[in-house]
Amino acid sequence: NARHLLDGASVVLDALDSIYARIVLQRAARHCSLPLIHGAIAGWTGQVMTILPDDPGLEAIYGDVPPQDHGVENETGTPTPTPMLVAAWMLQECAKLLSNRSMLLRGRLLILDSLYGDATAVDLG
Repeated sequence: NARHLLDGASVVLDALDSIYARIVLQRAARHCSLPLIHGAIAGWTGQVMTILPDDPGLEAIYGDVPPQDHGVENETGTPTPTPMLVAAWMLQECAKLLSNRSMLLRGRLLILDSLYGDATAVDLG
């Protein structure tokens, strides 16, 4: 069902709120040979990564079977700037992708901690 929603797209931006929905979207993007830019938030933290169709993807973060379908944001709340920060990084990745820049967050997960002002890229390979 998700595949027809991607018709005509050049890139897919994941801003969904459940792990299951993210995995469904990733599968649809792969089926359509589209890059996926993943973004997620929880409290003061967020994460961003770019997944090309042949790249390892969300399974590198979540494993093969999705864990509980809600994150810590349900318990801790999320301040308004956190999704704005993650969205800005996602749009930067999208701009790099569409302008054929090579410095994408492929195989790396960017973890943003807005409480402590820290950003760390973790190699997933």
